[in-house]
Amino acid sequence: MKSCCYSLLAVHLENGQRVYFTTSNVQQIALNPPATTVTAFFHLCQNDAFAKTLVYSEVPTYYIWNASRKVFERRKRAIANKVLNQLRMPSPTRSAAALFDVELRREQNYNIMDLSSYVSSNIPKLTLEQKGIYDQIMQTINS
Repeated sequence: MKSCCYSLLAVHLENGQRVYFTTSNVQQIALNPPATTVTAFFHLCQNDAFAKTLVYSEVPTYYIWNASRKVFERRKRAIANKVLNQLRMPSPTRSAAALFDVELRREQNYNIMDLSSYVSSNIPKLTLEQKGIYDQIMQTINS
């Protein structure tokens, strides 16, 4: 028995896309309805030859949804033609970038006296090979 392939489309979320009509705006809203991901997909296919070759479920591989502009935009970067989440990597977000800034500031905020004391107390514990490498690194830094 042959089965049919199908893909769910995000056409409408209950209470998610309310449209309020008044006598003064009913015609304008009917002629220019608010954009959805599906209508943006249709618009994308009208204006992008490559998008015409895709089915709706393939669009996120090559395009991202810009929620503020309500349009699909071509992805700027990919690794091996895959997006980050296909490589099991988290997609960057503004909150992740802000978190990274906090971690970077924390990492750079150290007590130089404590660090100097720690290093000087551990230098005698180095093997001859480790000491040689440490000296090369310090010589390079100080040059």
